[in-house]
Amino acid sequence: MKLRLLVILAFFLLPGINVFCQEKSEENYMFVYKNDKRPMFDGDMSLKKMNIWVESHLKYPKKLKKAGIQGRVTLNFTITKDGELTDVKVLRGVNPLFDAEAIRVIKTTAGHWTGGFDAFTGKPADVTYTYPVIFRLKPPVKPSNF
Repeated sequence: MKLRLLVILAFFLLPGINVFCQEKSEENYMFVYKNDKRPMFDGDMSLKKMNIWVESHLKYPKKLKKAGIQGRVTLNFTITKDGELTDVKVLRGVNPLFDAEAIRVIKTTAGHWTGGFDAFTGKPADVTYTYPVIFRLKPPVKPSNF
């Protein structure tokens, strides 16, 4: 009887454990916020505009580009209830040159934010984001055979 109970419990618990152990890919972004209405970047709550902004303003450090080095810098920053960008810091760095460039490009988003609201009180609230800045070299273009 105890063995059956143990087998039944294992049947239900093991799939759940697997979900928590899965590693996120580089393409996934994790946004941590404590409210229903997130801050907006240039009027966009989904942050697609922010992703485009970061990609277009990111400068690949020449030394690392020449060496063929790639990586992902994970940053943490806060958007205050007034829409100000504060507390930009590296959570997980790759190289000091990448880390500095990631901080620089995120700081260029200042002035484009509007604050969010707490879901429970409806009052303006500070929101903390965890955001990866990805440095990826583009493959060389192969000449066509025409």
